[in-house]
Amino acid sequence: MTNAALRTQSGIALIVVLWALALLTTVAASITFTQRTEINLNRSQVEQVQARQLAQAGVAYAVYMLQLQDTEYAWQTDGELRPFQFDGRVLLVAVYLERGLVDLNRADTLLMEKVLASAGLEPAAASAMRDAIEDWKDADDDHRLEGAEAPQYQAAGYRYGPVNAPFRDISELRLVYGMTADLYIRLRGLLTVDSGRADVDLMASPQAVRDLLAGDLNDPGADESEPAAAQPRLPLPRAGGFVIGAGGGTGGGLRVHVEVPMAQGRRYVTEATLVLDNRLSNGFRIEKWHEAGVIFPTQASDSRSAD
Repeated sequence: MTNAALRTQSGIALIVVLWALALLTTVAASITFTQRTEINLNRSQVEQVQARQLAQAGVAYAVYMLQLQDTEYAWQTDGELRPFQFDGRVLLVAVYLERGLVDLNRADTLLMEKVLASAGLEPAAASAMRDAIEDWKDADDDHRLEGAEAPQYQAAGYRYGPVNAPFRDISELRLVYGMTADLYIRLRGLLTVDSGRADVDLMASPQAVRDLLAGDLNDPGADESEPAAAQPRLPLPRAGGFVIGAGGGTGGGLRVHVEVPMAQGRRYVTEATLVLDNRLSNGFRIEKWHEAGVIFPTQASDSRSAD
């Protein structure tokens, strides 16, 4: 074999070796990346499980604070975010009543337009969204002037239509024609489907709802150029350490909102509707767990603490 042939074979072998090394490097990098991703996912899942357990502790602590006989320390159902330190973490907990929210199934059209306007919708857009909400829950197939029934959903590319029945949960609002994720986030802290009443008990409302309806509380003869005065909040009557009227049959239950801090500025946020019951060993029963999830710093508007 000539020297030229040997050099040619050596060059080919070198190229093969280099390609093999490049392939092995790529495979190793891919495996490393996959393992790192799986580790991060597992860490995130573990952190969420821990946050969920801490949120449950926050609910139990809120009930305990409501039961205190000492009115100086006992919590009120005023929607105020209060810190609670547990297991080295500082949770934020707020308590209010379902009847202090706007009921999506029972509120009249004027109140719903007010809610939608408070979320930043212009009058025309608020009117259209109100009609779409009404068409979602009414029993007929006749769409309102700016609403939507099955044909409008299909024309817009939806694979479903309105259920023509009352909302079962606030999360169902996300499915309504024209609803966006951002609008839903701004609305859900104001609404309920569990109050059982068309009006709103402002004495049991979180501050966001009180701000929404502040104009309805003003003196009609007052100068509108003057800022509305903050409405005083009176303590709810108490009996046996429990808030009167927080049980079912008196206009919904008690709503507990819990925020748990997580790494990188994230927060795990959840809410539970419960009923206080002296007959139970822990003093309450949970009627419903609402949506829960991780909120990122860029989604600050999703939290009550950002209001």
